[in-house]
Amino acid sequence: MNHINPKVGIVLINWNSGVKTIHCIESIQKPESFQYEIIVIDNGSKDGSLEKLKARFPDLRIFENKANMGFVGACNQGLKYFLEKQTPYCILFNNDMIADENWLRSFVAAADRYETSDILGSTIAFKNMPRLYNSTGVVMNFSGYCWDRDFGEYVDDVKRQTGEVLAVSGGSMLIKTRILSRVGYLDKDYFAYYEDLEFCLRYRRILNGNITFVSEAKCFHEYSGSSSSVPVFRYWLTVRNFWINIAKTFSLSMIWRYYPRILWDRLRGEIRNRIRNKQYKFLCIEIVSIVLFFYYLAKNVKMFFAKDYSKNYEHLLVQSQGYAEINISHIEKESKQKWKSY
Repeated sequence: MNHINPKVGIVLINWNSGVKTIHCIESIQKPESFQYEIIVIDNGSKDGSLEKLKARFPDLRIFENKANMGFVGACNQGLKYFLEKQTPYCILFNNDMIADENWLRSFVAAADRYETSDILGSTIAFKNMPRLYNSTGVVMNFSGYCWDRDFGEYVDDVKRQTGEVLAVSGGSMLIKTRILSRVGYLDKDYFAYYEDLEFCLRYRRILNGNITFVSEAKCFHEYSGSSSSVPVFRYWLTVRNFWINIAKTFSLSMIWRYYPRILWDRLRGEIRNRIRNKQYKFLCIEIVSIVLFFYYLAKNVKMFFAKDYSKNYEHLLVQSQGYAEINISHIEKESKQKWKSY
C-alpha cells in the first residue's frame, strides 16, 4: 500500500469489529497497475479492535476517534484525507465486506473508462448466500421508499450489465474526489442510513452527471438476517432519515403531489401497527419524525426556489407508490437450505 501518491484511497469504518475489518483488508488483492492506500477510521471501539488491527497491519493508517462519529462522520474524515492528498479516486467500503479478487481492479478500470461518471457502485452479493444479490444499485419510488435493486434475486436469473442507475450503495462506492469541492461531503444530518442515496441525488442535481453500476466489480456482504427486535436507535435513524430524505431530495411539485399519499401510508401502516402492538417508543419515533419533516423542509426552502430540485433524476424513479418492492422468498429459501446443511 503506497501512502505517498496513491491513485485510489479505500476508506473502512471500524466500530467494535476488528476481526471483520482484518478479513476485509486481507481480501483486497493488490493490483499491479496502480498504487492504492487503505485507511481505517475507528469510531471509538472498546473491544480491542485497535490492538488487533495494529498487530496485523503495522503500517496501516488508523484514525482513532474518541467517540462514535457515525458512518457519515467517519466517511467524511476519509474523503477529506484523500482529497487533501489529491488522490483521484476514493472508495467507501463496508468493513463487513469481502472483496472478489478482481473487485478493485475492475472498479478502477471502470472509473477510468466512464469519464462522465463520478460515482460508481459495484455488484454486492451475500457472503453466506453468494447465489443471491444484495445490491446492484439503489432505487427509489414516488413514496420516498428506497431499496437495493435486485435484493434477494438469484444472480443467474438477473444478469445485470454495467450501466446507469439512480444511485449506488455506500457499502461499496467509488467517488472521484474532483466532485467534492462542488457537491460537498456526505450529509451529516443523516449519521447513518439514506446518506448514500442523498449524496448521489445531490450529485445529479448539482452536476447533472452519471452514476454507473459496475457488474464486474464484485464483493460479498455479511448478512445477519432478520431480527424480531429492532434496536430503538436504529429504528429512529431509519424513520427519521426517511422523512429527511423526502425533504432534501423531492422537488416542491413532487411533495405537493405525493406527500398526502406518503403520510396516509405511514399512518395506515406503521403508526397503526405500533398502536396495535403497544410499541409506544416506536410510535413516538414515527410522530416526531413526521414533525421533523417540516423542519428539514424549511431548512431547504432556498434550494427549492433556486432550481427544480429533482429535474435530473425524477425520470429514474420507480414508477410506483407504497412500500419497497423487494423479494425475500429466495433469502428465506437459501437460509433454510444453509441451515439444513449444518
